[in-house]
Amino acid sequence: MKYYSLPLQPMQESGAFLLRALQNEETPLLDLLVRESVQNALDAGRKDNQELPVSVDFHIREHSLEAIASIFSEGLNLQMLGKRYPRTPKLLEIRDSGTEGLTGPMTFDSVLANGQHGNFLKLVFEIGRTRTDDSAGGSWGLGKTCYFRMGAGLVIYYSRIETSEGYEERLVASLVEDENRVDRLQVTTQTGIAWWGENDRLQAITAPEYIHNILKALGAQPFSGKTTGTAIIIPLLKENLLPVFDHEDGPAPWWHSSYEDYVNVAIQRWFSARLDNPYFASGRYLSASVNGMEIASGDMLPIFRASQCLYDRAIGEVPEEADYLTARGIKSDEVLCKAIQLRGEFVASGHAGWLLGVALTSRQLQMEAPDNAPSPETCIFSKPGSGAPHRPIVTFMRSPGMNI
Repeated sequence: MKYYSLPLQPMQESGAFLLRALQNEETPLLDLLVRESVQNALDAGRKDNQELPVSVDFHIREHSLEAIASIFSEGLNLQMLGKRYPRTPKLLEIRDSGTEGLTGPMTFDSVLANGQHGNFLKLVFEIGRTRTDDSAGGSWGLGKTCYFRMGAGLVIYYSRIETSEGYEERLVASLVEDENRVDRLQVTTQTGIAWWGENDRLQAITAPEYIHNILKALGAQPFSGKTTGTAIIIPLLKENLLPVFDHEDGPAPWWHSSYEDYVNVAIQRWFSARLDNPYFASGRYLSASVNGMEIASGDMLPIFRASQCLYDRAIGEVPEEADYLTARGIKSDEVLCKAIQLRGEFVASGHAGWLLGVALTSRQLQMEAPDNAPSPETCIFSKPGSGAPHRPIVTFMRSPGMNI
């Protein structure tokens, strides 16, 4: 792959700036990554087959350092690469299917005046482009910077899209690193930002055989048949991505033991209403897995099962007789359900949404033996609650399906 370093020019962002652009030091990096990657996949869900889910699969595995050295030999300081990674590194692959993939023009020259940039240019080459579609999960365009913070800053984008002439595969890589680091990976750079792509111009590689060889070296599989989607591959993963748990509050919850377990719970935490829920009302529901193990709604932590159940009751599509709250002994009159009225906001009569609430005991949340489930505060905030008993937890969820 040919190396293209971004030159220094007026009003140019630098790698050091982009790595700080998200300005979110409180939310753990793995949570930011799950939120961004899953929401990107849901936003790109194909409009056909609304009954089928958008699938997002997380894979964490070791990879060969030699593969990185071979693929990105042009532009990288291979001696520094070996020095910074003396042990076999890991990579994270986030793979979505049932989505449109990285569609649209591959170069800015191909964008017509006031034309659509498409998913490809927005994800790979643009920072800070505001989204205008109402159903999109984000608007600032800065969330994607979390990808570069997960490892050395190297991110490989692979996608398969459907065109009027059939199917097309695309692969391109980007590196964003602090240009001031004495141990930076690029041989020479003024900005810390670079891409790898076609030999004749800066755009994605489209030759299937070439792409498949790169994927094979990274342990990834190409899309085939009628499948379209995107795989984001982040090699050279950091070893300190798990958030620090204050052991004065007791032992760390089980999902703090590995990246795989933490990602599993993070998906539940942020997307409990949409995860494995065919009744989701605002688009295709989410099917997610970690290292090949699918996350079923019935296997979610109790607080997230209760959260999904409240959502289902709000949309009124699921029989209450068989839902989770009923199974835990909650009667219908014990669930608060009120329409949210906003005066002067709507031309016609109507409400802005629904407020649902329920008080659950520790027994109903399966915190007692033999289940011994963690407390809601631990599941949501990864730390025990320090407030008064029965401290309420309020979750806001708009149509894209991410919990706030």
